[in-house]
Formats: sequence, C-alpha cells, structure tokens
Amino acid sequence: MRHLLGCVLGLVLIPVVLVVPGWGAPRLLEIAGFNGTLLSFTGVSTVGALTVLTLVVGLCLVSTRLSPLAPGLPALALAGVTVAHIAAPQLLTGLLPYPDGMQALVRSVDQLVTLGLYLPVAAALFLPVLLPSRWRGRDPDDVEDYLDDFYDEDERSAGDEEAVQAGRDRYSGRRRAEP
Repeated sequence: MRHLLGCVLGLVLIPVVLVVPGWGAPRLLEIAGFNGTLLSFTGVSTVGALTVLTLVVGLCLVSTRLSPLAPGLPALALAGVTVAHIAAPQLLTGLLPYPDGMQALVRSVDQLVTLGLYLPVAAALFLPVLLPSRWRGRDPDDVEDYLDDFYDEDERSAGDEEAVQAGRDRYSGRRRAEP
C-alpha cells in the first residue's frame, strides 16, 4: 500500500517540481533586476512557493516510512527531461501543446533545463531509491520488542545498578577502585 501511495505522490510531484521553479525563477530575476524587495507580494508569494516545494521534496527524501517511489519518479522525470533536452533541444517546447498564456512559463522551464539545474535535483531525489532499507516495510514486531526493553527503575537488580555505574564511570573517564 505504501508503494502505491508513493507512486501517486511521485506522479503528483513531477509537474510540481518542474513547474514551480520555472514559475519562480523569472519572478526572482524580476525582483533582483528592478531593485525590488522580497517583502512585496510577488516576492513573498514566490519565496513561499519555493519554500513549500523545498519542504515537500525534503520530506520525501528523509521520510523512511514513505516509499522510495515518491522521490524516485520525479528524479527519473527530471533526468529524462534533461537528457531529452540534450538529445533534441526543441523537444521540450514543441512536444506538448500549451495555452498561449503559458509561453513565458515554458520558456523559463526550458531555460532551467538548458542550464542543467534539474540534474542535481534529480540526483538528490534518486538517492533514496538506492537504499535497500527504504524498499522494505517496517516489521511491527521490532517496534514492540524495542518498547518491551524499557522497564521501571524498581525492577532493576543489584547487578543492573553495578553495570549502570560502570558505564557511567567509563563514560566519565574515571576508574573504579578495585575491591
């Protein structure tokens, strides 16, 4: 089930990871070019959208309960777009039909692909796919065994107290006096 959810999340992330930076880059350049400020509505909305995108991508990278398909599918898409642009540069702008109002967005995404900025992001997103521990689910018995190891202070025996004190002494660097 988690792989199905990861696949759906990955498919949703593909256009988001492609479009949001393409939407934000010209706005940030416009702010920088006209001595604007990030405190304007354009600046706050652009930085906010890029920050939300960064947080979502970061959560996909570090979440161990999430399937590696979630970051892996956008990684393959970003790498595929970059490789397709290297093979045939006109492919990105001529492949998909888009409305006339989207020309600036497509141009800015094309510029980001031309600069190769999607390739490092694709490499970072692909790393969780290579970790075998991300493909396996968690065993519920492991969690229960881990929690069973905790016990109250009252249940400790004299031998346990000596072991705890020896550990404290070892940690602090002191040597215990031999009896």
